[in-house]
Amino acid sequence: MVRDALAFFDEAAAHGVRVIATTQQIDRATPAGRLTRTILAGVAEFEGELIRERTRAAMSAINAGRKPTRSGRPVGRPRKLTPDAISRARELRILNHSWPQVAQELGLKAESIRRADWASKPRPGAVGNIGSGEPVSSPGGTLGRE
Repeated sequence: MVRDALAFFDEAAAHGVRVIATTQQIDRATPAGRLTRTILAGVAEFEGELIRERTRAAMSAINAGRKPTRSGRPVGRPRKLTPDAISRARELRILNHSWPQVAQELGLKAESIRRADWASKPRPGAVGNIGSGEPVSSPGGTLGRE
C-alpha cells in the first residue's frame, strides 16, 4: 500500500502534476512534504493491517462460538440441506423416487442431495473423518478417499 501511494505521487510528478494537500500544508515538491507523505502512507498501511487483524480475530471468535454477532444471528448463508432434508430424501429414495424427483420435492439440487446422502452414510471398515480431509483406510489396506 505504501509502495502504491508513493508510485502514485511519482507518476503524478512524472506527468508534471504537483500534489499539494492544502489543509495539511504538505507539498510533495519539498523534502519535508515527501517525508510527511511517506510517513502518512506507512501509518495508513499499518492501520489497515490492524483492522484486518482485528476483523480476522473477531470472525474466528464468532465461528468458534466464543463471541456472538451484534445481531445474534449466525454468520453466513443458512443451510438448505439440513439433517431433516437428508432423512426425508432417504425416505423418498426408499419409496423408489429418483434423485430428480427427490430434488424437486425438497426444492434442492439432486447432486447436492446425493453428495450429502453419500457423505453421511457410515462406511464399513473406514477409519478417519471423511469430511475433514483425513486419509481414510479401506478394508483392502490402501489409503485414499472413499
